[in-house]
Amino acid sequence: MNNLDNYIDYLLELVLSEVEPGSKNIDKVMFLKTSKNKYSSKGVAQKLEITTTALDELEFRLKNYFGKKNDKILDETNALRLIVSLEYIIKIKKITKSKELVKDSKKEQDSVKHVRVLELIVRDIVYDQIGENELLFVKLAEIFNDDVIKSWIKNADESGLLSGTSFSELSSIFLAQNLFLKYEYFFNKWSLKISKNVRETLRFAFEDIRVIRNQIAHNKLVTYAQIELLNIYYTELLNVINENSNTNLNINKYLLREGLDNQLIVSKMQADRRDYWHSFILYLNENEFNTIGIIPTKNHWMTLINGLITVNNHQSKIEINVVVNNNRKLISVEMFIYNDESKAIFDFLYKNELAASLINIDENIKWDRLDGRLGSRIIHQIEGDFLEKEECEIQYSWLKDYLNRFTLVFGKYFSIF
Repeated sequence: MNNLDNYIDYLLELVLSEVEPGSKNIDKVMFLKTSKNKYSSKGVAQKLEITTTALDELEFRLKNYFGKKNDKILDETNALRLIVSLEYIIKIKKITKSKELVKDSKKEQDSVKHVRVLELIVRDIVYDQIGENELLFVKLAEIFNDDVIKSWIKNADESGLLSGTSFSELSSIFLAQNLFLKYEYFFNKWSLKISKNVRETLRFAFEDIRVIRNQIAHNKLVTYAQIELLNIYYTELLNVINENSNTNLNINKYLLREGLDNQLIVSKMQADRRDYWHSFILYLNENEFNTIGIIPTKNHWMTLINGLITVNNHQSKIEINVVVNNNRKLISVEMFIYNDESKAIFDFLYKNELAASLINIDENIKWDRLDGRLGSRIIHQIEGDFLEKEECEIQYSWLKDYLNRFTLVFGKYFSIF
């Protein structure tokens, strides 16, 4: 049994004891299955303070880890992915642990560069196999909404259209069925099969990279397991390029060099919240909320509803926005009223809807008159860290709920455009 196996045994004992004491020296996969039968998936998830989706992912990683394939890299990858899940639960449950895997400081520095280079590799495979800006635009137009593509062009730099995408969007482009068929042959010798096929494996790998990328971007500690995972994904993708002769890509372009400025890489990532908003739009689409015309941006806010509000012959533009604040660890829903210098609209709403807002939105809702400014704001916020992947579904549910509550109380006063 190696160091990773010993560490996993230790973590599993800590985590599964939160479900039911006495989980030592038992079949861990069977224990989780019987616990779900006993308490329900929701019950086990609540005990671990995670979502049922995260619980399913934990079970998937647990099965992969115990189903060893006698493949050193694959088995190590499955072990590291399980450690990431277990360490997250230990973190949110505030479980005290006495063991830790020691990080290599050089590898930790390299992890910042790995994130950047991995993104470049994914982009360049698409450019190499599909074509650059004009040819790529034609292909993307067959799959994606025109407004979305225009937003990518707007955000792009001189390196090409794909530089305007978030990492989530880049992953979606790379894995789009019609495009992936063009370069699937690249992965004929790819042995790192976390899932049933290469495309699904890459989906898992890209999600791992996205989460780690966000942590690095916001100066959060990256764990030993995450650093090693990045190194594996980086090495495997380099091998894919190196072993394919039918490509113009030069592997030397992606080898780590001292000239890559870590702080510059991090500062670029810090300004970009599109991954979070992109996933939120997908969540809204799956939950019957109209998102037509809504484009994720780098900003810390995203407008979901635009409209005009008319009160006693006063008319102003309004926006209902969702907002994240990483510094203060807050997520919010707000209604912002523009061109209301006299505060006629704000005062009318305060007089007529304050009581309704306290009942139907929340008793802690904040009415900001913003005296001396052209606009005014009505906002409700809670604690939340948008970088915590396992909390995203809970945050998205909360944001959608309060978007609907704001619309319920104030929607009768405005017309949407």
